[in-house]
Amino acid sequence: MLYLTKPRATIIFTLIALTTPIMSGCSQSVSNFQKGISNQYKIFNFKEVTVNQKRITDSSSIPSINIEQESREEYLKEREIYLAKEKERYSYYDRGIEKFELEDYQNAIINFTKVIEIDGPQTQAREPYYYRAAVKYQLEDYQGAISDYTEAINRSQYKYESAIDFKGRGLAKKALYDLVGACGDWREASFLGHQGSKQGVENKCN
Repeated sequence: MLYLTKPRATIIFTLIALTTPIMSGCSQSVSNFQKGISNQYKIFNFKEVTVNQKRITDSSSIPSINIEQESREEYLKEREIYLAKEKERYSYYDRGIEKFELEDYQNAIINFTKVIEIDGPQTQAREPYYYRAAVKYQLEDYQGAISDYTEAINRSQYKYESAIDFKGRGLAKKALYDLVGACGDWREASFLGHQGSKQGVENKCN
């Protein structure tokens, strides 16, 4: 059971008194709104019937096209294309991971490059760039690795992703004897929480 103290009861009754005219006005507005909707519905129905009648009596001026059916067919066609594209993408992606794990780096690059081509330049997908960068690093294509790590960094959505990408790019820069650039990336990775990068900064950047 709810017991109201005198001050609280006074406040509640005051609020009821203040809001009663407002609620009354709202009820009137809702009523008017509903009437307006009803009228608009009648007008829409009238127009729809008029158009349908005109189609029957004057087919030369308004072609008889089933717009709903046409839109559905177009949607299904676009959906089929999209699903086929996604299936192809993930097929290349999975194959790239498999080749990477088997240390078949050349074929791994081919598959990850296919994924990137399917995604297009506006994609926000980070992983294909990250894996291709890692493969290029293994092949001692350090400049290519730096480029792909940079693309991965630009697409990273989480701190741990960015930290890993900065760590990898730092390693590639170090391999090219750019210790200043490497330390800059490792500091960024350390700031984002990568413990290994923190140790690298302490050992090589002080």
